[in-house]
Amino acid sequence: MAAIAATPRTLRASTMRQREQSVRKIQKKQPQKLNKKSQSKGLAPNTAPNRSGRVSPRKRKLAADGLPATQGRPPANLTPSKTSSATLHEDMSPDRPKRRRVGKPPTSTHGNTAHNGHTNMVSNLASGIKAVQDEQELEAKCYVDEYVIPDVAGVFDAAWPISVTDRLCAAERWVSLDSRLDGSDSMAAGAKEEICLWASAFIGFVADQLEVVATPKSHSAKPRRLIALNQLESAAAAANVDGCSCIDVAIATEVDSTSQVSESQIDGPCFKNAALSIGVKRFPSEQNRAYWQLAQRTHTLHSTQINRRFAWGLTVCGTHVRACLFGNDDILTSEVMDVATESGRKQFVTLLVNWAMCESQRLGYDSTIRYNGETGQWEIDVWDDESRVTHTYIHERTLFDTSSQFGRRTRCFIASAKENSGEQPVQKVLIKDAWAPTEFPGSEVVRDELSNLRTIRDKLGADDVLAGTYSHLEAGGVVQQMQTKQRTADDTTVSIFADIDSAVLEDVPDRIYRRVATTPVGEQLKSVRSVDELIVVVSDVMAAHTAIVRRCGILHRDLSTNNIMFCRDDDGMIRGLLIDFDNAVLQSDLHNEQRPDQIGTFPYMSIGNLEQSSVKRTALDDWESLIYILCWLGTIGINREDQTNVEIRSDLTICHWHDGSATNIAKAKRRTLQHSDLFGNEILACFAHPLLYANLARLILELRSQLFYNERLSSLAQGCIDFDPMYSSIRNAELRTHYLDCNIDTTVVDPFARRAEFADAIVDDLLRVVQKYRKAALERIKDAQISE
Repeated sequence: MAAIAATPRTLRASTMRQREQSVRKIQKKQPQKLNKKSQSKGLAPNTAPNRSGRVSPRKRKLAADGLPATQGRPPANLTPSKTSSATLHEDMSPDRPKRRRVGKPPTSTHGNTAHNGHTNMVSNLASGIKAVQDEQELEAKCYVDEYVIPDVAGVFDAAWPISVTDRLCAAERWVSLDSRLDGSDSMAAGAKEEICLWASAFIGFVADQLEVVATPKSHSAKPRRLIALNQLESAAAAANVDGCSCIDVAIATEVDSTSQVSESQIDGPCFKNAALSIGVKRFPSEQNRAYWQLAQRTHTLHSTQINRRFAWGLTVCGTHVRACLFGNDDILTSEVMDVATESGRKQFVTLLVNWAMCESQRLGYDSTIRYNGETGQWEIDVWDDESRVTHTYIHERTLFDTSSQFGRRTRCFIASAKENSGEQPVQKVLIKDAWAPTEFPGSEVVRDELSNLRTIRDKLGADDVLAGTYSHLEAGGVVQQMQTKQRTADDTTVSIFADIDSAVLEDVPDRIYRRVATTPVGEQLKSVRSVDELIVVVSDVMAAHTAIVRRCGILHRDLSTNNIMFCRDDDGMIRGLLIDFDNAVLQSDLHNEQRPDQIGTFPYMSIGNLEQSSVKRTALDDWESLIYILCWLGTIGINREDQTNVEIRSDLTICHWHDGSATNIAKAKRRTLQHSDLFGNEILACFAHPLLYANLARLILELRSQLFYNERLSSLAQGCIDFDPMYSSIRNAELRTHYLDCNIDTTVVDPFARRAEFADAIVDDLLRVVQKYRKAALERIKDAQISE
């Protein structure tokens, strides 16, 4: 198989926001830059140091865990190599396992084997199947460097000659194209629709022959059936299938799809039943556009399939085929497999055969999320690191899909316990999984949500007043991916990319796949029925937030509309719920930071957070985020009903809090919050329903006053702009009085820095405000219930 090239650097931004901006830039302006830096890089042989003389840290980690160095290797020789165009020269002796030798390809006239009929194609298929090993009972381990050759030659010879079917004729049309076409001869190249049909026929031909040649024995695994899904052949091409958008070409499997499918049962290709998607273009010169097309489709594949860990993909540009492996932070791409040449067809067939034979985990599926055909339900396993027990839950619905195929890829599901006696109500849990980054292979995650949840549970679990207002940990740990029928291992990018040289992945974070189950299960803010209910919710959430800060020493750092939820009791009363401690951190760790991280959801970040100022982060930053959340809800509507009737104008001041760079957003917030008139006229006056939201506006005004203009602090600590030194006489006079900050050096003119020193006192004032409004809101809610 050809070598993998390094992923385009433009898709490896340091933050999620930068990464998405890079992708949009590629789409709109510079698609040709996608592969600008794609080059072949080195991969060490599996059992030896790399070419620089160093052993990959991923291999060291696997060795320490007692795993084979080949574990987690992508199928079909998709390994980086410094050889730009490698050809496999294999010793096919059945006596013992052999190693693959990489060398230069033999010289040949371009396309000289393209017209040899079906004989060459079948011969290449046989070579591809021979590259697959069958190591253990019921498991097909498709290792690259070490393999056992199955005895399939006799079965293959018995099937000769193979009749020339319609499918084979279509496949021959594809491989007979001239791969040198660059767009000047559009008639000879064939239309994109024809290439889609021809490539699908090729894949179907390989699948047909694999069933004949690789008949499983009693000790071997049955190959999965590769099904080429072609939208152009489908009567349902213009419609959505099972609620999922259609795609041009994809590969599905009978074994790993949502259900057991066959070609006759599939009405049309869609993301729900695709194992991988294919980006098709007419000419090799359109390779970068094919990359972009494939990246878009793979993003949808991730968000559609609940059991997807990572994804493969193919680009077909004329006769040039490339395989792509989509990770969390990078896309690894192979070099060209030219199906117009014998060596290229052999490589592509080998890839398809390995996809048909390898474990489903190596296709990107998650063995801990399974579809139960008998019940028609998805089952999700949650491993608990403390009790060393696996808890199984039944998936009910997906609450949050991943917003990007890169980064943490956080998802949330609502599920219920699988085992229930029937005597007790079924307990619902919120399941959340994410790929958390680590500093280096084998180290702990950078921000340990699981540890924070355990601390909160242990220290607040006995407090009945706070019960139900924060995420309570039920189970959680590193996802245990199946390696053999008797063994599991931690699911990490180290195991997925175990054989890739560290030089290729030097800028790619190592990640650990973690999953937690928490209670209670809340509803989203847009389901509240009134402003009074919203006030009760935020009051409960901030009470829990304060307790977590003071009693657990943990700062949330990411208050947003998604992380504030609520629960409704049987009597209709509600309570707020604070979730998602992904970005939470111990306050003791914050004190050691020279310049705190920029963490949170952009529109709701505090000014100091946006500017990455050196002022220490405190609970006041999260209270500032609460003001931005309430202002936004007041503008767009607090619930679904109100939001459907509101049109947000782009010229509104609050839109400048959501769009633009971090610096510009911070400037807009400083300007608006500094002056009461501006804040009232440009923010509060633009609320969706000024009369109905009057109590919300009053609450926001008081929160702003206590946070930015607290009367217990001098004028140096008030507002959002540094104090003007011209007023030094006034400043010195103030500091001789009773203000809390009278002992702080007068040279400190940043009001945020002065307020941070008295965060606890200011939080007490803020809590009194929300509790006052909560009490009044509860009285109005009860009165409304009585009147009904």
